[in-house]
Amino acid sequence: MSEKLKIYTVKTEEKIFISDNPNNNGYNNNTLVKYFFNGKKPEQSFHKDWFFVNEEIIKVTKINPASTKFLKFEIVDNSLICDKLPEFFT
Repeated sequence: MSEKLKIYTVKTEEKIFISDNPNNNGYNNNTLVKYFFNGKKPEQSFHKDWFFVNEEIIKVTKINPASTKFLKFEIVDNSLICDKLPEFFT
């Protein structure tokens, strides 16, 4: 079952501001950070409940927490590898 996401938008000449809590009603845990808009995460704006994207929203996808569970990072520059910074870390 798909969940509904209610988004409020304000379009300017340069950006599109988006919020799911435009009136700052009570506690909001910023559910928009759990979504990608056109394949990109929204950027934080001037207010904690408002974000922005640089182009018109065509596609909204939810971040799958399971897909970020086993990330592995590798140091590309071998000269940086030391006891405090191993070659691989998760």
